[in-house]
Amino acid sequence: MSRLIEAWKSSGRSAASFAAEHGVTRAKFEYWKGRLKGPEENRKALSAPSFVPVQVIGTGAGPLEVVLSTGDRLLIRDGFSVEILREVLRALRGGC
Repeated sequence: MSRLIEAWKSSGRSAASFAAEHGVTRAKFEYWKGRLKGPEENRKALSAPSFVPVQVIGTGAGPLEVVLSTGDRLLIRDGFSVEILREVLRALRGGC
């Protein structure tokens, strides 16, 4: 996976298309991309907040569904626990 990630970095292509071409799922590719980051890259990722564009679909009625770039989905229903949501978000950020 290390050689594949290095080849992707110099390819100029998106991670999703590069992974698909090489028969690797996007989730697995993203996992290894994160695992193989050097200590300096990991420190930058943890210290610098990042914002991504979002698209709101629907009327706002019903549960809220957040779809991450990895394809993971987070479904938030009425009456959710704010504390549990904080813990889930912390875990998704790699804080566990």
